[in-house]
Amino acid sequence: MEDIFVGIWFLFALTMAFLPIMCLIHIITHQFRNLKTKFLWIFVVVLIPYLGSILYYLKGRNMVINN
Repeated sequence: MEDIFVGIWFLFALTMAFLPIMCLIHIITHQFRNLKTKFLWIFVVVLIPYLGSILYYLKGRNMVINN
């Protein structure tokens, strides 16, 4: 039973480690309506990585220009 919890915590930690990296890749590789918004999201994700990443996926992805 303890091994299951260790595995769950490991997956959670792994996800939380890669979430800011994936957000930064998404921000850098996509176009936004203006450059100031793009730099603001980069700043937020770098300054507060976990909360900033969650906020970006909830709010910021809607600001990306779809071609």
